Amino acid sequence: DLIAHMRDSGQSEQRVLSNALVMFLAGSDSTTHTLMWLIYNLGRHPRVQETLRDEVATVLRANDGRLTSQALH
Repeated sequence: DLIAHMRDSGQSEQRVLSNALVMFLAGSDSTTHTLMWLIYNLGRHPRVQETLRDEVATVLRANDGRLTSQALH
């Protein structure tokens, strides 16, 4: 994995941890922006929001109230 590779290449533990933190924060930041954009657009398009709500409710009913990755495929 990437962190083991960085550590094995002679980089300090502090540098490995710093890089891991940057990767984590960058990933969560883009996820946050994507979710904000999704919520914004669902608010602007109520019919799409209703269709999505109905689809999620159907999946939940079919899977005993659980939303799993398999249920979404």
